[in-house]
Amino acid sequence: MSNLFSKYIILFLVAIILPRNVVQDWLTDNKEFIQSSNKSINFMYSVSHPEYKNENKNLAGQLITASENKFKLIMGPRIIYSNGEKWVSHDTRTNQAIIQNPDSSLYNSIIAMTHYNELNKLLSVSVLKKNTATIYNRGQKIEIEFKNKKISSILSEYKSIKVEINMIEFDDQFVISDSLFVFHNNTTMLIDLRE
Repeated sequence: MSNLFSKYIILFLVAIILPRNVVQDWLTDNKEFIQSSNKSINFMYSVSHPEYKNENKNLAGQLITASENKFKLIMGPRIIYSNGEKWVSHDTRTNQAIIQNPDSSLYNSIIAMTHYNELNKLLSVSVLKKNTATIYNRGQKIEIEFKNKKISSILSEYKSIKVEINMIEFDDQFVISDSLFVFHNNTTMLIDLRE
């Protein structure tokens, strides 16, 4: 028992003595932005799968969040609006919108990782090699590459689906109003899936 305790003490001392790494620096530098409930993150992304010839490459994306589970997620031609009570998923290619009750598991995968404590927990279990943090989470492999104290890219692999996110920019000057989270389009065909 004392041998195990000694190992924990040594690990603790090593953690204190060693300099901070790029992940800790990034978390510290961006803590205020991440902790804010109002944020806007712009990015480019690509999705690929070996069975699909049409790869979605270099599509623009944006995530805007606010308090009370409000968010707007733009991923190329698709936009999800959440006013906290309902979701509207609009596809500009078909001009169709689907209204549904909030999906807590999708919400958690989209939004929860923008919360400081969740992000800190996730990054604390990452394996850091050079300037890339690798995380293995429920069959998903996530590689986060850091460059010049910023995240330069995120590569996610899950069941042969690869999603690469790059050109990630935090916009701390973005003005967020409640109208951003409400879908307004009278010419769209609406499908209501709520019960």
